[in-house]
Amino acid sequence: MATTPPSWLDEAFKSAKEDFKKNLKNPALYDFSKINSPDDVIDEAIKIQKQQAKTRTLRGLKRIDPFINGLKEYAAVIEVFVQVKPDIMGIIWGSLKFILQASSAVISTFEKVVKVIGDLGMTLPSFRIYAQLFESNHEIRRVLCLFYADILDFYAVLLNFLSNRRLNVFLESLWPNIRSSIAKIQENIEYHKAIMTTNVTLEDVLRAHQFRKLALEEHARAQAFRESQTFNAIRNELNPHNYDVELMDILRRSSVVSGNWLDEEPGSKIWYDPADSTVRCLWLHGIPGCGKTFLVGNLIKKMQDSGQRVLFVFLSHDDQAAGDTVKVLHSLIFQLLEYDETLRPIVCETSQSNYRKLKSDYDFVLDLLCTILNSLGASYLILDGLDELNENSWKHLLSSVLQINEKCPETKLLISSREERMFIYAKLVLQMVKNEGTVEGIEMQIENIPDGLDQAYGRLLNSIKSKHTQVLRDVVRNILQWVACAQRPLREEEILQILAVEPGKSDFTKGRKEFRDIYKACGPIIEVQGGFIRFVHFSAKE
Repeated sequence: MATTPPSWLDEAFKSAKEDFKKNLKNPALYDFSKINSPDDVIDEAIKIQKQQAKTRTLRGLKRIDPFINGLKEYAAVIEVFVQVKPDIMGIIWGSLKFILQASSAVISTFEKVVKVIGDLGMTLPSFRIYAQLFESNHEIRRVLCLFYADILDFYAVLLNFLSNRRLNVFLESLWPNIRSSIAKIQENIEYHKAIMTTNVTLEDVLRAHQFRKLALEEHARAQAFRESQTFNAIRNELNPHNYDVELMDILRRSSVVSGNWLDEEPGSKIWYDPADSTVRCLWLHGIPGCGKTFLVGNLIKKMQDSGQRVLFVFLSHDDQAAGDTVKVLHSLIFQLLEYDETLRPIVCETSQSNYRKLKSDYDFVLDLLCTILNSLGASYLILDGLDELNENSWKHLLSSVLQINEKCPETKLLISSREERMFIYAKLVLQMVKNEGTVEGIEMQIENIPDGLDQAYGRLLNSIKSKHTQVLRDVVRNILQWVACAQRPLREEEILQILAVEPGKSDFTKGRKEFRDIYKACGPIIEVQGGFIRFVHFSAKE
């Protein structure tokens, strides 16, 4: 049986394959070379069904049979009438396997994916019925490459969504756009089915190829335009502050080397590294006018230039309204969406379903921000001038960023402040949160943040009383009394020797020195610096 001359068709199939790979957001995730037959897909489907049966989440994979059968018929026609290399069809089966694998992790996603696969199967022509037509008319065989491109267009839409599994949480917001793109691909398939029954020429096929690309591009532009209009309307209504102007002004007035010394700080190096979670929170503090804001500005610019996702806020005592917690959270959300415009439908859908909450509900907006942060991975959040807000505002905002730090493990935090008293307050609160061993305890600490430094110290002392035995409470009281009353800083070994002294004995040099973890016993009220035991701040002594 004669075949179509391979040159043009070979190039058409290769071109469609290369276009497909270019359209993938992360092509390195997929290796199609080892998947060459529908058996690989069927085996994967059986594996998924067995797993779902174990977890009582079994879903009807029979719905994808029309699509698989359609692909089988298509593969048979290709094998008979067109000379293509195995990798051309391998990508057809391999992509489908990866789609089933990736979507099966979340039942709601799997349901939607299975349905659109079934729908597309019903759209594909019955290639078996057209086999006689392909045999008698060599020109019509050229249409086969159009369907190949259509199928790969369909796969690219699904794979680009599924490549980031974190986005499953936004499925309901993002799916309408995905379904709309698939509907346009189905329209293209219907058109290609129609021209298959005409006296098609090479010119017709080339025109159809061009029309297919233009139709998809036009659909994407129209969809982006509608999204942009809706998104801009929401942004205008919420009016989130954009701090780019402040950043540019800071950079204009600062030295390009401002803060280079920070790069050499061990804690800063760890904080810079998104893969190292040892240091997730930095606090820069100093006297007014020492250059903290210039340092922060240059740090933000450096991180932006290196490709880091960095969100930033510059607060000012001249604009207390901008320091409202909800307004700051709005700013952070819209900054995030500048990094990834594909997530903008999240805000559009949220505005339609929960506009009042999006506008003013603090808990709702905070949860939305945390959900988006967790869907994107490593991010940095920088706040400058927290101390410039009034007391109620900075406490509420501080509570929020501490919750972000707790709920978003891949988000790192840097706060710049001029007040050392505020710094120590935040340090104590963070330590109290860290010391909690349960999720419930952590949430309770965050929800009941101490009202000022005095209350923070009081809560730490109450914690010591409630969690330590009477013997250990006496030891802690003894340590704190000596540290408070000593005329000079005491070394750790001196404190340990003091604890070995027994009242009433004239010779204490023969006593056994106690071995205790002083910091663990006293908590964050004291710290060890260079072997000396000190209060964490002079206010603790007061």
